[in-house]
Amino acid sequence: MTLLYVLYGQLAPSLRPYRLLRFAHVRLHTIRDIAAVMAPPAVQNTAAFSIFLVYQTLIGRLGTHYLAVTALLFSLFRINKTLVGGFAQGASILVGNSFGGGNRDHGRTVILAQEVIALGIAGTVATCPGAQ
Repeated sequence: MTLLYVLYGQLAPSLRPYRLLRFAHVRLHTIRDIAAVMAPPAVQNTAAFSIFLVYQTLIGRLGTHYLAVTALLFSLFRINKTLVGGFAQGASILVGNSFGGGNRDHGRTVILAQEVIALGIAGTVATCPGAQ
């Protein structure tokens, strides 16, 4: 599919004015902005992944039954995260559109609203019996 999109982007007459995959004028400022936005989640995900690897190693040394139960519990946890992830993806699209259109105040409002929704779902999941 990637190859199809690349070929279409290069060969389609309607997309030629956009000069896709032409990097003669790379904007370093834009790359720095992307890196600045990307850095905090990258550090957080690296730390979480490291903790997960250590945890899985310790559980694996206890035995395969414990590892299997842990995998099952993590699957259930991911199902609970699906709601928050769906709202987060929708919010990220709205924030990107707002920032791209120069409306930073609306983007910040969407970010705060998403935080309230995520905390509300997390609180509901944490306090409902059987949801854990």
